Amino acid sequence: MHEAHLLIALSLCACGTQATEPPPRAPEQKPASRAKRDAVPDIKGEIGALDAAAVTAVFEGAMKKVEACQDDRRKRDDRLDFLSGEVAVEVRVTEAGAAREVTLTKSTLGDRVVERCIVSALKAASWPRPQGGREGIAKNGFSLPMKGDREAVPWEAVKVSSELAKAKGALHACTKGGPTELTMYVGVDGKVLSAGASGVDAAADCLASEASKLKFSSPGGRPAKVTATVD
Repeated sequence: MHEAHLLIALSLCACGTQATEPPPRAPEQKPASRAKRDAVPDIKGEIGALDAAAVTAVFEGAMKKVEACQDDRRKRDDRLDFLSGEVAVEVRVTEAGAAREVTLTKSTLGDRVVERCIVSALKAASWPRPQGGREGIAKNGFSLPMKGDREAVPWEAVKVSSELAKAKGALHACTKGGPTELTMYVGVDGKVLSAGASGVDAAADCLASEASKLKFSSPGGRPAKVTATVD
């Protein structure tokens, strides 16, 4: 049968009849797994959505641990009986629902021990998984009210500006030039009883450490609390 087809084709060519072009080749079939992958592109972005109600529930569930951070610190050091302040946090949540990073975007607590305790409590929580992205961002703010008998004397930032200016080099090295809030409790002898800061842990730790070396004028018969911007 093959030989007969070949002879007919040769005969047509010899008579001057143009041979028809062979039919086009069928497109190459992709492997099933590859075809499926190409048909459904990965459209997941970097930042996905978090269920607002679920995020609120996680924050509310963590508040007992957060309040315990404050209470434990007051019990361990009665000089900080007045410890209190405002906090704002940002949590970066992975696809698995775990906290990859917790940052205090604001803190006027004035104590790194409590601040780090809060970060640990939020990192240990189980978060909702982000939808449509590889990572989700949860934000919240809360207050830890003063529980002692008397609050610290409130100081304006100008009270500490000259000493902070003298230490600008060391403080700047901590923040890398970005503005950060530094809160301190200044004892009656002018020494820093405790300090805390907003920002990532490493920078905040560095700021609190450098602030603890400073000495200011005496606030009088009660410790003072002051919040200043460091840049």
